[in-house]
Amino acid sequence: MKRLLIYITLAFVTISSGAVNWFRNPEPAVLEVHYTRTEITDTTRRESDFYSEETMLRIGERMSFYCSVPHYYRDSLMYCAPDLYWQMEIASFEKDPKEHDRTILSRSGRYWSVIHKNYPEGKITETSYFDMTHWIYEEDWEKPDW
Repeated sequence: MKRLLIYITLAFVTISSGAVNWFRNPEPAVLEVHYTRTEITDTTRRESDFYSEETMLRIGERMSFYCSVPHYYRDSLMYCAPDLYWQMEIASFEKDPKEHDRTILSRSGRYWSVIHKNYPEGKITETSYFDMTHWIYEEDWEKPDW
């Protein structure tokens, strides 16, 4: 019974935090640039209290987006092959539940915001997950006059 409860809890947390809004990538990238994003979580211990993560900027002809690479691949796998994704999650959990829970964030990255330019048309949109809630911030895209 306890194992069943753990499976249900794991499924609920994973679905509610990750399956709401997969990456929108309706056009191929003309240019893709990878960055290392470093976030310092405690400024009094800068040498030890930080994390780095690979992020990318994908630029298309009409739209572009910026996101975490591990999160992008996790969401892409969840969208393109959901059966495979869930088989991998369940196998990982059955192998070592404590290790699975500890690494669930590191596998999908810590930076969960995605910034879209010109998607939807004429808007800048940021989607983010915080406190088990999916947030969407949208504003008009003001093109500069050069």
